Amino acid sequence: MIDLFRAKFRYFCTIYDTQGRERDRWVMDNLIPDEGVLYWISSGLRGGTQVSTWYISLFSGAYTPTATVTAATYNSLATEVISAYDETNRPTLVPDAAGDLIYANIASPAIFTFNTKTTVRGAAVHSVATKGSTTGILLSCTGAPSPKTVDAGEELKVIAGLGLVNS
Repeated sequence: MIDLFRAKFRYFCTIYDTQGRERDRWVMDNLIPDEGVLYWISSGLRGGTQVSTWYISLFSGAYTPTATVTAATYNSLATEVISAYDETNRPTLVPDAAGDLIYANIASPAIFTFNTKTTVRGAAVHSVATKGSTTGILLSCTGAPSPKTVDAGEELKVIAGLGLVNS
């Protein structure tokens, strides 16, 4: 009776070496976990509480995200990268101005400044800024196409977002 579809975030990741030169780039697509879908239905259609600020995290575990991952299980399943980058909290996803059918941080990528060599295997979008937090809402979670090594002194910039189209 009602057709279901899976919305997804797309992540564009770029590593810059210590001289500011692009060293690697990749794209990740994902599904929005059930927790994120329930948030959209609640906040967008049922008058539930809205979250206006979102945050991006990275993970290092050999984990393939599934629809059942939540903010409460994310760190234990995916192993969030916590101490390997300098920023105090998860970087804020600062969306571009409204107007298109896109929600993304193209003009203001999230920046992770690494202080130790680390393997990154994926990324996620959360409603809580605190690194390692198991509270809040996990809106998106995705794995990289292959493990990516980021060296100390390098930056990883992440653009994340989604677009919707009329059918």
